[in-house]
Formats: sequence, structure tokens, C-alpha cells
Amino acid sequence: MNKFEVSKFAERLKSLRLEKGLTQVQPAKMTNLAQTTISAYEKRKKAHRMKQLSFCASFLG
Repeated sequence: MNKFEVSKFAERLKSLRLEKGLTQVQPAKMTNLAQTTISAYEKRKKAHRMKQLSFCASFLG
């Protein structure tokens, strides 16, 4: 995944989370990820893996 794709994923993840009125803790619990992982994705500090991406997709709908 290139930097542009990571950036778009980060923006979209945060945008959808905020649209749903959720904190980072709520999707973290729903997807069995740590809140710090969600934060790192949104800040582009951590690239996601496919398994984690599927968890995020299921929570975001």
C-alpha cells in the first residue's frame, strides 16, 4: 500500500467514525483492536493489515 492509499484510508476511517458519533474506543472494542491501533491508523502512523481492514470495514458498514 502506498502513502496515498494509507492517507486516504486514515481520512476515511476517521471521517466515518465521526459521522457515526463514535469515539476511538467504541470501534476498537467492536473490532477487537486496541484504541491505540485505531489512533495510529487515523494518524497514519501504522499501516493496516488485511485482517484488520476487514474488521474496520464491518464496523463502518
